[in-house]
Amino acid sequence: MDITDILKFVGPIVIVHLVVFILLVLIIKRLLLNTTMQAVKTVRQVEAEVRKKESGIVRQIEEHEKELARYKAEAEQDMERRRRKSEQEVAQLREKMIDEARTESERIVQRARQEEENLRRRMELELEGKVVQRSSEILGMVFSDTVFADLNKVLVDELVEALDEMDTDGITVDGGDVSFRTAQSLNVEQRQRLSDLINKKFGLEIAVEEEVDEALLGGLAFKLGSLEIDGSLRHRLQEAQEVLSKDNG
Repeated sequence: MDITDILKFVGPIVIVHLVVFILLVLIIKRLLLNTTMQAVKTVRQVEAEVRKKESGIVRQIEEHEKELARYKAEAEQDMERRRRKSEQEVAQLREKMIDEARTESERIVQRARQEEENLRRRMELELEGKVVQRSSEILGMVFSDTVFADLNKVLVDELVEALDEMDTDGITVDGGDVSFRTAQSLNVEQRQRLSDLINKKFGLEIAVEEEVDEALLGGLAFKLGSLEIDGSLRHRLQEAQEVLSKDNG
């Protein structure tokens, strides 16, 4: 068997093996290409999922940052409101304390003025009392009982005449609201005259019963409902003292 025969026999086998080898190479290459493409696809999917997760994480971070910024702004606003409220409360408290101090100061000043006025009034009353008492003592030393009796009659008559001339249209007298005080007891004529005058002026029939008060010194003081008249000598001395005090003041 020569070389030609060998080639004829071996050639087809080699060709077949070569074709098989090429097919195997192509198959392996196709398999490798498919595996590579699948791997690339998988990697791209993983990358996409990673990017998606990263985007979600970024959004969450941004949302958290926004929420944190909102909380921070709200906290700052709340702190500002509290600060303003505290300042307002402090200002109101300061104003209240100032008002209370001013009111207390005014009250103290008013009380001091009132006490001063009361003291002045008490001193005036004491002085008037002493003056009236001293005047009554002097009158008692200077005038006799007869002169006092005459003076008392004159003062009572003057008061009765003044009541007779008085316009009493707007005065209502209750029979239970009538009282008389005199320095000396009234005589029968004076009682009758006074009783008739009250009946004439007020349409009221009463029996005049006086209360003797020697402190009046002389004259008559009476109360007829809303009408009160003090025509006593003591009252006249007090009025004179007040006039002198005003003139000297």
